[in-house]
Amino acid sequence: MPAPVNVVAVVGSQWQWAVNYPEGPGNPEGAVHEAAADGAVPVLYLPQGETVRFEVRSADVLHSLYVPSFLYKMDAVPGVTKKFEFVPQVVGEYEGRCAELCGTGHSEMRMVIKIVTPEEYRRHLAQLKAQGQTGAKP
Repeated sequence: MPAPVNVVAVVGSQWQWAVNYPEGPGNPEGAVHEAAADGAVPVLYLPQGETVRFEVRSADVLHSLYVPSFLYKMDAVPGVTKKFEFVPQVVGEYEGRCAELCGTGHSEMRMVIKIVTPEEYRRHLAQLKAQGQTGAKP
């Protein structure tokens, strides 16, 4: 597999996911993050056909990032960063959720994963920067 062009850091906390896009070859403009409003489902963007490294961790208790359509699940453990890489292939929207019973708000811990063209991905990162969603969201 080629070296990752893009890195996406996903942090679980009771009871939501935070999505960070660190600066790197696929994001030379600087680190940005998704800031979902209270009660909103965060959206994680991925570029079609480019290698993406996921870095998954937890800020508090055990969580598990599960994307049924990808047939993939990765536990999020406090104090540990887990990594996996893949190349998103099919443009579309996919459901993500927590697969670890993490407390009373567990059922609300969902996200949408959007695989988009590389051009749309970079436009989205630029839009996050323009909205002031810079740096990493803890």
